[in-house]
Amino acid sequence: MATTIRGIRLAGSGYVLTQVLNLVAYLVLVRLLTPSDYGIFAAGSLITGIGGLFAESGMLAALIKREDRLDEAASTAFYALLVSGLGLVLASLAASPLLGLAFHSRQVALVTAALSGWLFIRALTIVPDALLQRSFSFRRRVIVDPLGVVAYAAAGIPLAASGAGVWALVAAAYASIAVEAAAAWLACGFRPRRRQASVAMWRELATFSRPLVIGEVLRRVTLQVDVFVLGRFTTAATLGQYRNGQMLAAQPGGVFSQVTSYVILPAFARLAVVPGRIAAAARHAYWVAYTVIVPMSAALVPLGVPLALTLLGPTWRSAGHAIAALSGALLGNCVWSISAELMKGIGALRFQLRLQWLALVFTVLFVVPAGILWGLIGVSLAVSAATCLIVSLIMVGIARLLRLSPGQLFGGLVGPAIASLPMVGAMVLFQNAVNITAAPELRRIAMLLADVVLGAAVYCAVLAVIDRGRRELGISLLRTARRRLSRPVSARSA
Repeated sequence: MATTIRGIRLAGSGYVLTQVLNLVAYLVLVRLLTPSDYGIFAAGSLITGIGGLFAESGMLAALIKREDRLDEAASTAFYALLVSGLGLVLASLAASPLLGLAFHSRQVALVTAALSGWLFIRALTIVPDALLQRSFSFRRRVIVDPLGVVAYAAAGIPLAASGAGVWALVAAAYASIAVEAAAAWLACGFRPRRRQASVAMWRELATFSRPLVIGEVLRRVTLQVDVFVLGRFTTAATLGQYRNGQMLAAQPGGVFSQVTSYVILPAFARLAVVPGRIAAAARHAYWVAYTVIVPMSAALVPLGVPLALTLLGPTWRSAGHAIAALSGALLGNCVWSISAELMKGIGALRFQLRLQWLALVFTVLFVVPAGILWGLIGVSLAVSAATCLIVSLIMVGIARLLRLSPGQLFGGLVGPAIASLPMVGAMVLFQNAVNITAAPELRRIAMLLADVVLGAAVYCAVLAVIDRGRRELGISLLRTARRRLSRPVSARSA
C-alpha cells in the first residue's frame, strides 16, 4: 500500500508537470491555428487513434501481468511489435485515400498518410513502458512524458507561427513520440535480445492479450464515432471546435485516467490473488474517485463557455458549449478507466470484451442521429448520455464479479452528487452577478478563479455536513498536513 501511495504521488507530480507544460504549449498553438486546422488533424489522426492500439497489440498489459521469464517475454514482444508496427504503417498508407473520400477532403488523406510512421514509433515505446510500469518505476511520468511535451512544443509552435497550419500539429506529434520512445528506452535499462525471442512465448503473450486487443479496438472505434459523425456531416471547423472542447473537458479527470490507472493495474494484479482484498480495494478506489470527479464534472456546466473564451479566445465559444455538454462524459470516463484496470487486474477480459461491444452499439445509436440532427451540441450530449449509461452497466457487472451488491459500488456517489447541486447553483449566481463572459480577459481570469474557489468551498462545506465518512477523512487529512507543516524543514525533507 505504501508503494502504491508513493507511486500515486510521484506519478501525480509528473502528470501535473506534464499537463502544465502541455497546457502552455496548447494555449500558444490554439492562438496560432484555426478550428479548421484542428478539425483536419482530428480527422487525419482517426487511423492513428485506432491503430495505436494495434501497435500495442495488448503487449503492455501482458508484460505487466507476466510473472516469469520476463526478459524472454520482453524480447519476444519487442520483435513482434516491430513487425506489427511496420504492418500498421502500410495499412494506414493504404487507408488514407479512403479517409479522404469519407471526409470529402484531400488534405485529410494527406495528413493520414503523413501520420502513418507515428504508429511504428508508438510500437517501439510499448516494451519500455510496460517494464517501467510493472516495476512501479515512475520515470515515465516524471521524466519521459514532460520531455515529450517539450519536444511537441519545440516542433509545433515555430511551425504554427510561420503559417504551416495543420502540418505544425503533424510535426509536433512526431517530435513528441520520438523523444518519448528514446527517453523510455534509456529509463527502463532493458535491451532486447534476438536469441531470447521465441514463437512459443509470442503465443503465450498473444493468448492473454487477444481478448484485450479486441476489446481495446472496439473502445478506440467507439471513441472515434463522434469524430467521424461531425467530420462527415458538419464542417472541419465544427469538428475542431468539438475536439478542443473535448480536450479541455477531459483535463480534470486526467489525474485519474492517467495517474491512478498507471498505478492501479499493477496493484490490482497483485491484490487479485488475495481473497477479499480486491473487492475492498475496488470499493475504496471508486469512493475516492467519486469524491473528486463528481464535483469536477458538475462544475464544467457553468464553467464551459467562460473557460473556452478565456483559454482559447473569442472564436472558440462553441467549444465552451461542448465542454458544458460533455460534463457527463468526464464522470463516466473516469469511472470507466478505473473499471477497465480492475477488469484487467482480475483477468475478466472476456467480460470486458462483451462490454466493449455493448458500448460501441450504444454510442452509435446515441451519437449518429444526434450528430446529424443537432451537430456539435447533439454529439456532446449524446456522448455524455451514452458514456454514463454504459458505465452504469459496467459497474453492475463488476459488482457481480466481485460478489458485491451494486449499491456497494454506487453508494459513494450519493454524497458528492447532492453536494454538487448547491455548488453549481452558487457558481451560476456568481457568474450572473459579475457578468463574467463580458469582462476583459485578465479580469475574467480572476473571476474564473474566484468562481472555482467559491464552488469548491460550497461543495466541501455541504459534503462535510451530509457525509460523515468524508468529513472524518477531511479532518484527518487536515491534521496530517498541519503536523507536516509544523515540523522543521530538515525533518520534512528527510
